[in-house]
Amino acid sequence: MKLSQANIFDTSSEFGVPALGRQAALYIHIPFCIRKCPYCSFYSIPYNQTLADRLISAIIQELNNKTVNIEITTIFIGGGTPTILPIRKMEALLKAINNLGATHSREISIEANPATITPDYAKLLKDLGVTRVSLGVQSLNDRILKILGRPHNSKAAIESFDILRKAGFDNINIDLIYGVPYQSLNDWSFTLAQTFSLKPDHLSCYELTIEEDSAFMKLFPKAAETDEETSLAMYNYLRDNVSKADLVQYEISNFASRRFGQKNDIPLLACSHNINYWRGGQYIGIGPSATSYLNNDRFQNIKDVIQYCECVEKNRDPTTEHDILTPIERAGEIAGFGLRVLAGWPFALFKIVTGFDLLSTWAKEIENLIKKGLIIKKACGLQLSSKGIIFADEVAKEFLKIKTS
Repeated sequence: MKLSQANIFDTSSEFGVPALGRQAALYIHIPFCIRKCPYCSFYSIPYNQTLADRLISAIIQELNNKTVNIEITTIFIGGGTPTILPIRKMEALLKAINNLGATHSREISIEANPATITPDYAKLLKDLGVTRVSLGVQSLNDRILKILGRPHNSKAAIESFDILRKAGFDNINIDLIYGVPYQSLNDWSFTLAQTFSLKPDHLSCYELTIEEDSAFMKLFPKAAETDEETSLAMYNYLRDNVSKADLVQYEISNFASRRFGQKNDIPLLACSHNINYWRGGQYIGIGPSATSYLNNDRFQNIKDVIQYCECVEKNRDPTTEHDILTPIERAGEIAGFGLRVLAGWPFALFKIVTGFDLLSTWAKEIENLIKKGLIIKKACGLQLSSKGIIFADEVAKEFLKIKTS
């Protein structure tokens, strides 16, 4: 059965409600990159044609094994750089997804690097059911792109966006990074102005996080000395100006076009796959290093392409790490993480997802957060205040305290 072109405006299934029961979101990890960016902490390796052939075969096999009797709600192909795959390999992967018969999937997303998008590639993605492309632009300032070690320049990024538009994509996300060493507020405002002029359907903006043992830290030894004041100014500038692109903030780092309205206080062009994560839904991870969460069990595949392929080829389970969570531990994670969505946590929905009453289970913590001005209690739910948006991590920590009763 061919996977139908997902209709993100079909709200017959409740938009913003996570995957539960027999439902799960599907994530497929393609670890190949043109080269590894020095700040990146995700599992990725340089592209190798022979290894890619073997990996895609293994991914398709694992995909068929793990999705039996599962209703797939959304699909996200990430990496790495999925679009580094040759067209014939991407075609094989997408056809395998089509063969799942997941005709009710609300959204089929793929990450793309601007250096890898051609008209033929964009057409293939569109023809085989991809509905949303997330373009890893990161900056439209060539000096900043060089600092980040990105393999493209601003011209290639804009050209890739135009190629996707001409292919018929009406749901394109642009990823940006701020808080980069030697990046000024003027640099950031320039990138935002250029981005807004493209009229993206979605925008994801993340503050650069630098791991102590990363290649980036070796290149820029003083990078850990983050100028928090400048980073905060960049974030506030973004929030103050994003409406110029007809975008509305719906999560700490994410903004979506409001041209098609919203449902349950979330724009219909929001990333459904990520909302499922934020609101505690189930998900299946396919590919090396991919993580899954099913029935209170969080588990991860082997972080090595060759070992992963060997396991799948021998019909062995490629998972290596299991983290069995108690119901209250998982509920605490869901409570804190879910508040990243600015619509907040509806009390009724939280009870359905976790089985716990949000107000009574964390009564002391909620009272404390309200006194600090970090969250707002409404008749039907909790949400972050304007101050709480800035200190969302601190809010989440309150719900992560281990409960014994």
